[in-house]
Amino acid sequence: MRNDEYPKVLVVSSYKLYIKNNQTSITLNSYFGTWPKERIAQIVCGVFNEEEKGNLGNNTYILSLKEIAFLRLFLKEKRIPSATGDDALPVIPTNATLLFRLKRTFQQFLIATAELCPYIISEDLMRFISNFRPDVIYTTVESPRIIQLSRKIKSISDIKIIPHFMDDFPTTIFNTPITKIHRWFVLNKLKNLIATSPSCFCISDSMCTEYKKRYKKEEFYPLMNCVEKYYGDSLDNCKKRKVIKFSYVGGLHLKRDEVLIQLSKYLSQIKGIRFELNIYTQQSFWDTCKNQFSTFPSVNYGGYLNKEAMLAKMQQSDILVFVESFDSSVQDYTRFSVSTKIPEYLSTGKKILAIGPKGIASIDYLHNNNAAYIISDIGDLDAFVKVINSM
Repeated sequence: MRNDEYPKVLVVSSYKLYIKNNQTSITLNSYFGTWPKERIAQIVCGVFNEEEKGNLGNNTYILSLKEIAFLRLFLKEKRIPSATGDDALPVIPTNATLLFRLKRTFQQFLIATAELCPYIISEDLMRFISNFRPDVIYTTVESPRIIQLSRKIKSISDIKIIPHFMDDFPTTIFNTPITKIHRWFVLNKLKNLIATSPSCFCISDSMCTEYKKRYKKEEFYPLMNCVEKYYGDSLDNCKKRKVIKFSYVGGLHLKRDEVLIQLSKYLSQIKGIRFELNIYTQQSFWDTCKNQFSTFPSVNYGGYLNKEAMLAKMQQSDILVFVESFDSSVQDYTRFSVSTKIPEYLSTGKKILAIGPKGIASIDYLHNNNAAYIISDIGDLDAFVKVINSM
């Protein structure tokens, strides 16, 4: 395919292309990493303290929240609401205390209000878009501000927009009594964006099925992380080793750490099996729960590695571990999402141990394709032992 046959795509997202420091960036790179550079441009929607802004060249434009006059007028820079990990999610645990609920609700109100403040569409930004002359806008629509930005660009330039839903945020966004007006506003903007888009992508088949019904639109298509090649071999040395190497790669938020702790407990109770569980995740995730893992001497923290180094670690493992939480408070957030790690796990040819409830897209995908050993009841030790022994 000749370079000039590729459509010119303008990516609008909070995540930077070519910098693989999170799961969404990895997914975006699997789509556009080999795209001709002159046929791809991006608008990166940054955070309030983002130092980079404006046109950086190389078809990249950074938008900083510092450019939003409303926020600068009413909120001091260091007091802009922000959140990471579980704090970024509209989730209040079912066993939370009253004080925690009040604090989290107030935090959600501040974050929701700040999220509704749109970017200013400057002449410089429009000049950047005009000079690139995109055929289509691809957007990950992960925030209200990006939804408004995409719609505004479309209204000015009449460029087609293709939204890509990585998770079911319309179900969870601003879903508290104190943010009902925020939720109504965002969902109406999103509904209009979907209705005026020629087609939309979803991260899983189950999300496509749900969204076709929800938005009365047939043009939803599944598109998940794409892996360029298969790295596996036909050798299976798992049962020959004295120590079985389990590896988990991914975040520990969304209560995934609790499932891994339960896995560690069960593995330590199985007689005749020596194991080590290596966890590869961001330092910030590990710092919040490392004390809980400290009681298991066979659990090790491996750091957060780049794709090439991580692939090497996975290939050195016997069993790759994938987990989703059984907590009902987070299942609305995960039920339609297929993890970036699943295609990467499958590309190694290693055995996969998947622990999570039925009805979650990632677990169902592995089950339906007979691609993993599944544990769908974390409380059943006998069933757990049976699965481990069969591996």
